[in-house]
Amino acid sequence: MDESKDIEDRLKHHLAAGQLEQAASLAIKEYGPGVLGFLSAVLRDNAEADEIMAMVCLDLWAGLTTFRAESTFRTWTYALARHAYLRYRKRRGLQRRMESPLSQLSWLSALHQRVRTATSPFLRSEARDAISRLRSQLSPEEQTLLVLRVDRGMSWDEVTGVMAPPECGAADRRKVSVACRKRFERTVKKLRHLASEAGLLEEAEP
Repeated sequence: MDESKDIEDRLKHHLAAGQLEQAASLAIKEYGPGVLGFLSAVLRDNAEADEIMAMVCLDLWAGLTTFRAESTFRTWTYALARHAYLRYRKRRGLQRRMESPLSQLSWLSALHQRVRTATSPFLRSEARDAISRLRSQLSPEEQTLLVLRVDRGMSWDEVTGVMAPPECGAADRRKVSVACRKRFERTVKKLRHLASEAGLLEEAEP
């Protein structure tokens, strides 16, 4: 059985049985490192990525009872990460950090710490990569599309599920999908141009 399908089936089983803590634990364990890597790649700041990851853990826990399975759990988790990132950007002007509310849920906090520990070595090596430096010149939305489509290998349906606003209807989702594809094409061209200017064209495969 495909590993990703097995994870999704186990999550559905936990939700159907009302086993919310087990579902949250499994989702964060399996998808958390990838989500944290996604946030770090977009933000270029591990501390901020970690703070947003704490928000994602809480959002996931709070949203389990309303998860409608219109997308895979993996796609939903990445969508939570993007929405948490957008909220964080709005409040970042306060220039202060708040104590993580995860301290109120010790088991969730422990999972969050495991995700941090497992992901950090990868992030340190990624930061040294020349292509990573080129990507840092892209906008957050451009970086988001690259990470989701290239680094995480998501299908366009999955990318649309992450990028579409909450409660987006079918017609609007199609528009979001078309817009994402066009922006991705422009982003690839932009990245290649940056690579050419830096003399790294042969290495610049996003």
